[in-house]
Amino acid sequence: MAMYLYLTNGLYNDFKFKMNLSAIKKKLKFQAWHRGTRENDLLLGAYADVRLPDFSDSQLWLFEKLLNESDLDIFGWIVHKLEPLDIYQDLIRDIMHYHDKK
Repeated sequence: MAMYLYLTNGLYNDFKFKMNLSAIKKKLKFQAWHRGTRENDLLLGAYADVRLPDFSDSQLWLFEKLLNESDLDIFGWIVHKLEPLDIYQDLIRDIMHYHDKK
């Protein structure tokens, strides 16, 4: 099943990007597991393994946008050292909730 995503983050910068859904999810899982720090690899990779399969198009876009943020910022948001940007508040809350249940 092919889909069109209009990705507006710095990587694609408003280009129409066509890729099948499983390839997008596979790419995001890889990026989640290959961050700049092992802590973020574990936090984001484990979350992506479980939650990514059920993500909507908009959730995929937001997760990809999050992955383009600084590792220090992402880690700070997850461990409550920094206040997350408004756009990421629900996603960060879901990541924290996922790890709290483990």
